Amino acid sequence: MVKLSERLMLIAEQIKKNEIAADIGTDHGFLPMYLADESICPKVILADVSTGSLDKAKSNVRELLKAREEAGCPLDPAIFDFRLGDGIKVLAPGEADVIVIAGMGGILISEILAGNRETAHRARRIIMQPRNGSGRLRYYLIKNGFKIERDLLVREGKFICEVIVASISEAPNREMCIDAQNGKIDRILDDGEMPAPYGDISYDVPKMLLKNGEIAREYIERKLCTEKKILAEISAANAQNTERKKDSNAEEAALDSAESGEEIRSRLKEVKAKILYYEKLLADGGTYK
Repeated sequence: MVKLSERLMLIAEQIKKNEIAADIGTDHGFLPMYLADESICPKVILADVSTGSLDKAKSNVRELLKAREEAGCPLDPAIFDFRLGDGIKVLAPGEADVIVIAGMGGILISEILAGNRETAHRARRIIMQPRNGSGRLRYYLIKNGFKIERDLLVREGKFICEVIVASISEAPNREMCIDAQNGKIDRILDDGEMPAPYGDISYDVPKMLLKNGEIAREYIERKLCTEKKILAEISAANAQNTERKKDSNAEEAALDSAESGEEIRSRLKEVKAKILYYEKLLADGGTYK
């Protein structure tokens, strides 16, 4: 029996029986091994850009096949399809019902999807577990015709991980894909579609996350604590800078102020907006309404 971490188990639970699943960046191959071992998927595709990682997955699958053979309930080795390559380039459009991309940054996941749009759009669902940059990923998905079906949270050790389940909802707006097609997801535009004054903060922590209950509250409290620490650090640095300027000549102080003032003001505005947003979510009860 293949045992999964809570994070991978949550991902596995999003895959329906008899769906073909592709695990992009499979590493050890534990997720597709579980899906095959539990007879959930008739075929699993294990893909990785690293030869070493794919070799580890092959070795683990061989051990599983051997164990099943010895237990008198053999698995067909043809269930496992190994692919060496970059992202979802290893897939033909429509080949996989479900595409899993877990353990990568949100911007990288966006670029993987953007670089192979037809394959991404032909899948029934895409299950993503971004290590960071989840707001950028949500923005990309929404702007490119995807519907976010579920926004989940799961604990993994000291971390709280996000799992995003999306499906294509409409033909993507080609104009909105320019940044992604160029391989650059550099910024999130505040085009008025998100509630003021939070802008892209609502992509980072959407209200849908609150459906996760108490873990969502803890997740928001952690983010609030981080931003309050950043605010305190900026305030302390400003105080030190003020003292230093007292000992500088006027010309140097003016130059310093011109170079750093705008950057500091922008960062302060961002941090204060995040604090306001997180406090409002918690004040509303930390639950989805």
